[in-house]
Amino acid sequence: MSARSDEVYVSLCIWSKEIPSKDITQILGITPDSTRDIGDIIRPGIISDTYFWEINSKEADNVHLATHVKSIINFIKPNIDNFSKLGKARIWLSCAMYVNQGPSAPSVHFDTESLTFLSKINAEIDVDIYCMGSCNTLE
Repeated sequence: MSARSDEVYVSLCIWSKEIPSKDITQILGITPDSTRDIGDIIRPGIISDTYFWEINSKEADNVHLATHVKSIINFIKPNIDNFSKLGKARIWLSCAMYVNQGPSAPSVHFDTESLTFLSKINAEIDVDIYCMGSCNTLE
């Protein structure tokens, strides 16, 4: 049986205490993949205290992180000017990498063009790397 390939998921998320998710959609002119409003149940016993808006990369989960990031950027680029209308909303590029093959480390690279674009929309970057299975030999 062959080893399972690594998996990468990238989303652009927006959190706000002031702007409802439906208004974020209108402001940006982009339809989200998921939203959550204040008072929504996240899971039993946990209720959302912020508005949440998210789009996901449409790339296959086995392509490099940089490909996912470019996919998100290219999708939102036509609407870049609308991001300045979000005020104090928190914008976050969320990257999750599930490493199934060891012992090599996953490639985490953001080129200058991507960093410049993310800076223009005031986005933070979060990268979580999860070691699954036999990759625990990473040094």
